[in-house]
Amino acid sequence: MTINVTVFETYFVHNSGSISDWLYANERHQIQVGVNITKQVQVDGFFEDVPLTDEEIASITIVDKNTLEVPEGWHSDSEKNEYSIGVRGAALDIPASRLETHYRYVRTNEPLTKELVARVTLSDPDGGDITYQTGDIQFNSILTLTPREPYVIDSNEMPLDVQQVYNEVPNGDDPITVDIYRWTLPDNLEMFEVSVECDNVCTTDHGIVYGVDLSAEDQDPLRQVGALEPGDTNFILSDFFRCDPNIPNDDDVIEVLNNTYSIRASVGVINGTWWTDSPSLDQCFVMLTDNFGCDSRFQIVGQENASVAEIINANTKAKGQFCRNNTCTQTHSCTLETV
Repeated sequence: MTINVTVFETYFVHNSGSISDWLYANERHQIQVGVNITKQVQVDGFFEDVPLTDEEIASITIVDKNTLEVPEGWHSDSEKNEYSIGVRGAALDIPASRLETHYRYVRTNEPLTKELVARVTLSDPDGGDITYQTGDIQFNSILTLTPREPYVIDSNEMPLDVQQVYNEVPNGDDPITVDIYRWTLPDNLEMFEVSVECDNVCTTDHGIVYGVDLSAEDQDPLRQVGALEPGDTNFILSDFFRCDPNIPNDDDVIEVLNNTYSIRASVGVINGTWWTDSPSLDQCFVMLTDNFGCDSRFQIVGQENASVAEIINANTKAKGQFCRNNTCTQTHSCTLETV
């Protein structure tokens, strides 16, 4: 054998140690692992340090200490994915660089403690391949990883900001108002994926609003809550009222700012007006995956007989919530009645 390994160690990059729980078991989130290895080749009777070949680097894998294989439900990635390294609410240190360090990114869907080692296959100039692993007694570099259960963002953690974006009295008649509610994710979290689901969908060229009726049949004023489609910024007034073209000044343009760290909803109120058909009980949800790959599910609700929107976790039962079953489009006219 004409090769030798003098250094072979593995460590958690942002903990700078061998024990960590900085991983959420959601199969998206990754923890960064450093592998430091020094290979030597014998030349003229002396061993000299040589860099690893591309094939040898590609063979570096984080594996179970006992089986020397990647455990079922676990992954040893060679590249970082789009999700953030670290854990929610914790500052991420800047690790010191090390010579001949290679990186792997471990992820899993199992919140079970594992002892892990790095495995590499090196080529011997005399022929053949030799596999090393950091759990060998000469290296004794073993990782202990205890993934965390994925968290769910509590709706009570999200600060609320309310901004009125529309307040007009068309033709000297009763006022129409639209308020935008923004719930900001805590701990500087960001939404990487987000979707809104409700049976009552108003779709126009200007944007999409998912509606929840707060006012009952023949009740003045007309009140409606909407969960805004992620990404949309340009709306018209009727978008906030079942997309009904019979709304006074229905095509007035309303711009609503969008970002990746807050959930948006609207509350529209028309005084002197009411729906003539009865509301039906239904539910409207906002589902999001944040930058650590954790999923949260919320419900946009309103207080019956009040012009207020609320957000609650989806496993919480809403009281007095109304949501339409019908699908409203720009060409559909819902029945309005005005004093």
